[in-house]
Amino acid sequence: EPAANRLTALVRLLIHQRAWFTRLGSLPLPNILETWLSQDEIRYFLQVNRHQDILWFNQEAFEDFLWGMLGLAVLESSIAKQTPSTQALEHILGAYDIVQRLLKAGTTSGFQVEKLVIQTRK
Repeated sequence: EPAANRLTALVRLLIHQRAWFTRLGSLPLPNILETWLSQDEIRYFLQVNRHQDILWFNQEAFEDFLWGMLGLAVLESSIAKQTPSTQALEHILGAYDIVQRLLKAGTTSGFQVEKLVIQTRK
């Protein structure tokens, strides 16, 4: 049941993030992350919490969110009727690059939100 609830929450979150790559894909990585972290529903999904004056996030939730965002970008690129295949591929590769860079930043951040933001600026 907990896994089903997390999946349901992720699907709802992805519905609200439709066309994220079109809106955010050209922004610098820190801006993309800060845009996402400014949204209550994303912070809730990532289980952002304060402990001993440090903001933390849940590693698994962060990874699920990022892979979900990539899946959403792939799906949207695949079903776009007016988009040439080369443009769709660029869209997918761009989303993949963002996800990979954020996954790396997440790992090196020690799951601290502040360090995650700093890692995206490197």
